[in-house]
Amino acid sequence: MTRDVYAGDEDMRSALPIPGASSVLFIVTADPDSSCLARISAIIAMNNSPPHSGSLITDSCGQLIVTLEIRQCSSTTAEFLRRKLEQLTCVITAELVSVAT
Repeated sequence: MTRDVYAGDEDMRSALPIPGASSVLFIVTADPDSSCLARISAIIAMNNSPPHSGSLITDSCGQLIVTLEIRQCSSTTAEFLRRKLEQLTCVITAELVSVAT
C-alpha cells in the first residue's frame, strides 16, 4: 500500500479528542446568492473536519438559513469561524450555539 506522508502523519494526534472541544452549532442567515453556500463551506472547511450534520432552508422572506453542527471544535476556533462567516458579504447574521454532547 502506498500513501502520501506528511509531517505529523504518523502520530495520530487528529484521532484524539481535543481538550476543551465540544459540539457547536452554526446558524447562518444569508442572502439567496448562488455562491453563498460555497462561501460558507469554504469558511467551515478551515476547521479541517467536516460538519456532523446540516440543513439549508429558505424562510418566508426568501433568505437562506444554513445550520451546521460541528463536533470536536474548540470554542476559540468556533468563534474564529463565526467572525469569518460574518465577514462574508452574503451573510446577514452568524450565530454560534454550544451543543451538549
